[in-house]
Amino acid sequence: MKLPEHIRTEVFEMIWAKADEVGWLHLDSSEKSRLYSYWTEAEAIGGRLGGYMDPRQVRVYLKDTVLKSYSIERMSDPTMARRVLRIEDGAIATEIYTKPHGQKLDDGRIIAWSNASDWKLTLFAVFERAYPSPGSVPFGVVLIPNTGKFRTLEDRRLVEEAGRRLGIQNIVWLD
Repeated sequence: MKLPEHIRTEVFEMIWAKADEVGWLHLDSSEKSRLYSYWTEAEAIGGRLGGYMDPRQVRVYLKDTVLKSYSIERMSDPTMARRVLRIEDGAIATEIYTKPHGQKLDDGRIIAWSNASDWKLTLFAVFERAYPSPGSVPFGVVLIPNTGKFRTLEDRRLVEEAGRRLGIQNIVWLD
């Protein structure tokens, strides 16, 4: 049985609002798992979805469809990265990147943002995107800790040193 569009929309809106409320992008895997269980068992969410799919598939649907698209959508928004890197409102993105998310600005600055667990990919992406293009600058990286790791200064030193060696001007931790 196919999930009716109005039910799909209502579930997406409800879960996305709750994810915003709890700071989903900053939660560790055990906190996310607890919420998957709660939402799967909640009548307003799991109960509604269970009428259209095998109840064992509800958790998978929430994880792989609803919250995966939430994470992609929220992480693709450059607003937070631009704000914490103090990029002026008039700066125009001339290129937009994914995996990791980033932008090349009209003045040549390259920025990127990701979960802190992807720090190697993100730092190297900024370096690599700036390298072949004269006038480009590996300007900034914003990292979002989503696990217990990278919450202390000691854990962050390696990342910051790697960024310095790659010529990245700013590394910001979004706590």
